[in-house]
Amino acid sequence: MVQQREKPSLKFEGSKREQDIASKGLHLMLARGMFMSSDAPIRVSISALAEYLDSQGEKNALNLLQSAAGLNPGVFAVEEVDGESFLVTTREGAVPVQVSGVENHSFAARFLTPLPRPERTSGARSRPRPHEVVVDVLAGMSLASEDESGALGAADASEPLAIEDAPSVVARTIT
Repeated sequence: MVQQREKPSLKFEGSKREQDIASKGLHLMLARGMFMSSDAPIRVSISALAEYLDSQGEKNALNLLQSAAGLNPGVFAVEEVDGESFLVTTREGAVPVQVSGVENHSFAARFLTPLPRPERTSGARSRPRPHEVVVDVLAGMSLASEDESGALGAADASEPLAIEDAPSVVARTIT
């Protein structure tokens, strides 16, 4: 079932003329913010509202708007920006609630601001030195003794060297 949200009827405080001006001011502000979200603040200059209401035949609209805003603090709030007064409300007909965002985790803080460099200790860290390994290549080899004539010994020359065949690899067939 679809349900529509009904707007509560607003009762304005003040004299009959102040109530009428407050109602007209609210309707003008709602017309301006008709496509805004229900809790988004609608800001309109009080002087612009008073100028429009004066052009529609209302007398002394600026003073009446200021007094109506003061008498209806649940509907209107007055903000000063650069010396100009603004009337602020929402589409719900209530003063907007100021929501402060959490600033602990933001995109800029997490990704665009580099992390500080880690602090270095006062001295250089001691590192173990590797042991130098001395390798004597000639110590592991057995050299054949040579005669004074430079030829190999008689025992080595008389014996033929035996050559062994390496085992051959047979290909296997997978069936």
